[in-house]
Amino acid sequence: MEKILLNIYDEIVLFIKLHGIDTLLFLLLGGFVFVSVFPEYHVNFFSSQNNIIVVAIVYIALKYFNGRTQDKNDKKSFTEEQETRREAETKVRLSISKLIREAKANRVYVAEYHNGKQNSTNMAFTFLDVTYEDCEDTKYVAQEYQNLPTSIYACSEYLINNYNFIGSVEELESIDPKLAHRMMDNHVKYVGLALLKNSGVNIGVLGVSYTSEPELTK
Repeated sequence: MEKILLNIYDEIVLFIKLHGIDTLLFLLLGGFVFVSVFPEYHVNFFSSQNNIIVVAIVYIALKYFNGRTQDKNDKKSFTEEQETRREAETKVRLSISKLIREAKANRVYVAEYHNGKQNSTNMAFTFLDVTYEDCEDTKYVAQEYQNLPTSIYACSEYLINNYNFIGSVEELESIDPKLAHRMMDNHVKYVGLALLKNSGVNIGVLGVSYTSEPELTK
């Protein structure tokens, strides 16, 4: 009996998905009208022998409407998250655009932490993506700095412990040769990096770089 009830539930949910709840309600209303007009077909759903049917119907109704409500809430939450992200993106773009002018830099960027993968023990790997970039007199390279595993870039641990780095790429090479060489390929001569935190959580890195020694250090 339990298996039959579960099958009935699956079929009703599928019917609702295909035809809508309005169609189901119309059919139920038609059924009540039918038994009212033709009482010889009337069934007492509240008799002891039909209690399980009543329970099944109530369960199906609750399951569906709860699921429908949850879907609406999820969609609303997703929309709100999108709007929050859009507002944040606008603020960040304006901020780095202002910073690149004030610092007279060639490139200003923000890299954000994320954990897009896990190992076989479900331990999350940490990556960095350059998600914002503004450039002056140099090429954009954000697409070259995606999914950077922090495990192979020592500078990530350095920033967590020291919060910032300011110096030449040659000085950075002594801390993180891999990152320094990538920057050299992008003609970077001088760089400033700062750890970004929010409520005590590391969320990313702010970078300011120059293709020549900046005036601020002369």
